[in-house]
Order: sequence, then structure tokens, then C-alpha cells
Amino acid sequence: MLSRSAIHRVSNAARSTLKLNRTLATEATPSFVAPKTNVNPAYDEALKLIAQDKEYRYSMLKKVEKELTKVKKANNSPTQQQQLTRLQQLAIDLQVKAELNDPEVQWRFRNDMRDMNRPVHRYMVEREFQKDRKSKLLERVVQMRVCPDILEQFDPTAQVIVDYDGNSVQEAGIFLQPGETVKPPTVSFVNFHEETKLYTVMMIDPDVPDEERQTYQQQCLWLTTNVPLSTTQPVVNGGDSIVSYVPPHPQKGTKYHRYTILILEQPSGKIEVPSVENKRFDTRSFIQQYQLSPRGVSFFREVWNEDVSRIYADILKEREPVFGKPPKASKYLDDVGRKSKKYLLL
Repeated sequence: MLSRSAIHRVSNAARSTLKLNRTLATEATPSFVAPKTNVNPAYDEALKLIAQDKEYRYSMLKKVEKELTKVKKANNSPTQQQQLTRLQQLAIDLQVKAELNDPEVQWRFRNDMRDMNRPVHRYMVEREFQKDRKSKLLERVVQMRVCPDILEQFDPTAQVIVDYDGNSVQEAGIFLQPGETVKPPTVSFVNFHEETKLYTVMMIDPDVPDEERQTYQQQCLWLTTNVPLSTTQPVVNGGDSIVSYVPPHPQKGTKYHRYTILILEQPSGKIEVPSVENKRFDTRSFIQQYQLSPRGVSFFREVWNEDVSRIYADILKEREPVFGKPPKASKYLDDVGRKSKKYLLL
């Protein structure tokens, strides 16, 4: 049994450690420091204008919220629902514009301290995607023929983030190693709707050789339906697993493979999908059959290395195929490999 003095020393050490951890946590988390006033008159004047604008918009917001309360108590008619929708949108618009120019709001956005519960941060994230990220994404998708090889070109509504234990696909089309993608990734769809909607999430490899048809076939490596997502719940989790995750395994002798993650909205709600054949998968037909709406896309590329052989042996339990170009016909040998005659009697 420990003596009282020993217990006291242990207790003091624990308190010191806890205090140190709190200090480190405080130091590690940056906090907003407002710039000093009475230094730049133009900055001081700008702050006054921002404060006046915020006060005005918040006063308008209070009036709209009172009107919202009245409308909610009224009869549930189509006209009342339309009015309710307009007022809700007006309330969000006023709140966003009241906070948009706030220096602290801008600072938190720049430092990735974004709260998607706040309409102003949702607005800023969506604006960033529409003005910058979407054009780069579409450029890569078209340039590398993800569209139209997998599906027709569409207009993405939000960013898809794919993370393999720290190896994040920040830019569509980057190269990853097969050894880095053995386990399922964390997929996030940074959407902007507060209500929960259901989605289908899939990963497609459109570059699998089809030896029989002498072309390429699509393989579905991952398929989950009825995934609930919202702006505060953007991470893909739950849903109904139709095709369990299969690690990317670009075949030896082939060029790079485009592993494509699609986020497809289910406008009609929950869908029932029986088991599907993941080889020779037809993405277009699947989307059409279940009336899905493409909303997000990302992809990465991989080429064969020795890790693929281990994936075939340990996970797929299949004999690894090796592909190559057929040998060129020799103009000096006949069909059975004999040297062709120099002269022929015509």
C-alpha cells in the first residue's frame, strides 16, 4: 500500500501533467486576436460600417423571425408553405450578410475553423467550391475522360473528400500506391443542405481489361446505398452495403487505372437493391434503373506494383492475371514459324 506522502506525490504529478496538457492544447489551438484600433483610421471606419450593417440586418432578422412564428401557427396550406419557405430563406440570407464581413468570421474561415452549423460558413464553403474547386474538378474529370467513360458529364454540387489514413485525395487524379488503399477510405461529401438526404456511394474502376471482348470493362469495387448525409453529417457512414469494399488492384501489364468515387442522390428516398455482379458493371444503367442523380465525384490513379500481387493472393484469393500486347506478326516467317520463301511461282 502506498504511503500518504507517495499518494500526495502521485496526485501532484497527475495535476501537473493535466495542467501541462491543457496548456499545450491551448497553445496548439489558435485563437482570433482582433487588430488594434486607433492605428489605421480607414480600418476603424470600416469596423464602424460593418457594425452598423450587422446591427441593421439583425434587427431585420428579428422581424422575420416573428413573422415566421406567426406563419408556422397558421393553417398548413400550400400558400402558407410557400410563404414559410420564402421567410426561412430570407432569415438565412440576413444572417449570412450580417456576419459575412465580420473579421473573426473571415479569420476562422481562412484557418479552417469552420462550423457548418452556421449559415455564414456554409455560404462561404459553397462559394469557394463554386468559384474555384469545381472548375478544377471538372477540368480533371473531362481531361482524363472519367466523363464520358463512366457516366455523362454533370454539374457537381459539392466537394468529395477521400482520405486513406492520411493520404487525402485533395486534387482529383493524383496517384496513390496500391498498398495505401487496402482498407476502405473515409469519404466526406461537403454538402450544404440542413435536412438529411439519402445517397448511394460507389467506387468504379473503368480500366479493367476485357480479354474476351478486347476492350475495357467497369468493375464496381464498393457500393453502399441509403447513406444519410447532411451539412452537419457529411461523412459517409451507415447505409446498406451492396458490394463490400474491394482494394484497388491495377492488373500487371495495364496502364494506370482511374478509381472513381461517385456520390449519387436518391431523390425518391430509400431504394432496395439486390446483390449485383461487380464485374462488367454498367454505371449508367444502374443510375438510370434506380433514378439516381449524380451530385459529387472524385478519383485517383494507380499503377501496378508488388503490393497488387499480395492483394490478389491474400485478399482476393485469385490467380493474378498478367496482360501484355500480342507479338507482332513477322514478315519473314509464315503462320507456323517457318522462314518464308524468297520467291513464289505465280
